[in-house]
Amino acid sequence: MRGRTTSYLTLPQWSCTACHSATAHPVHQFHLPQTVADHPRLRVPLRSRKARSVFGLTPLWITKQQAVIVSDRERTIADGLRHPQYAGGVPEVAKALWMSRSEINIPRLLEYTQRFQSGALTRRVGYLLELYKMASPAQLVLLRSALSSTYDRLDPTLPKVGPYQARWRLQLNIESEELEAVRHT
Repeated sequence: MRGRTTSYLTLPQWSCTACHSATAHPVHQFHLPQTVADHPRLRVPLRSRKARSVFGLTPLWITKQQAVIVSDRERTIADGLRHPQYAGGVPEVAKALWMSRSEINIPRLLEYTQRFQSGALTRRVGYLLELYKMASPAQLVLLRSALSSTYDRLDPTLPKVGPYQARWRLQLNIESEELEAVRHT
């Protein structure tokens, strides 16, 4: 239909983690996808998506007749670790990962990680999966084999301080105790 575009307004990470019961924080407002008309007075900022990045979506039924499309658990975790600034930082995403550990599909999360072709995402996913013992040694070796020689910060929203870990090529700018404490939430 000419003059109309289907645009997906991405749910903020807090909303997606709440959809999957993977946060202890209350979410009071959800932002939902919608179809918008091309109009010069449209004031809603929309992010266009490349077709290859539209994956990992699932319907969430909000009433008996209406569903909205949200990211699945694995995509929510991957998005949060790709852009921690929109998810409350890496500790919040780590909490969501740990809280979802019995429902999360690790092979799917690894597939999504590879599809994004992001070294920082691969490092963060591998580090957390290893820390929480959620992946097999073979899966971790596969992730490590895709790493370049550069280093990324574990949490890019925090200062560039802390030791460097060669195994995942990360600067650990979050205390390991903070991430270990996630298991007790």
